[in-house]
Amino acid sequence: MEDLRSYCKAESDAALKGSELFLLRSLGRGKGIGFFDSRGFYPDFVIWIKKGSRQRIIFAEPHGMMLEQGGIYSENVGLHKKLQAHSKAALTKGKLKNLDLDACVISVTPYDELAKHKRHDDGTPYSRDEFTNQRVLFQKRTEEYDYVKHLLEE
Repeated sequence: MEDLRSYCKAESDAALKGSELFLLRSLGRGKGIGFFDSRGFYPDFVIWIKKGSRQRIIFAEPHGMMLEQGGIYSENVGLHKKLQAHSKAALTKGKLKNLDLDACVISVTPYDELAKHKRHDDGTPYSRDEFTNQRVLFQKRTEEYDYVKHLLEE
């Protein structure tokens, strides 16, 4: 939350100009917003960004990736793809326009540590870009890599 607050302050006149951003804490199992009936997945945070007539809702889950079954291809990590695939019909049916749904996992396990263990079948580690493309963001903020920027960009 502190990283998000810091980014918002720094970008209020640039990337976030004209936007309203709301951070909501999900209520959790049984009361919050959940996915995957078979076992339940309740992302910890909902980030809602409004800019003009556009709205973007991001489900964010801070999560250690070391023990994630399936790695970057697990059901939890793939939530962003499922939302994109299934939301269009629901949004059209509900006559909702200018609304995008997204999800990401914010890995508390640093990339360098994870790259030692999560690898392709040929033994090469997944690149940071491969993780980012699968919406796994590493909790790191430098000039070269800023997970908050990746989280909020469309």
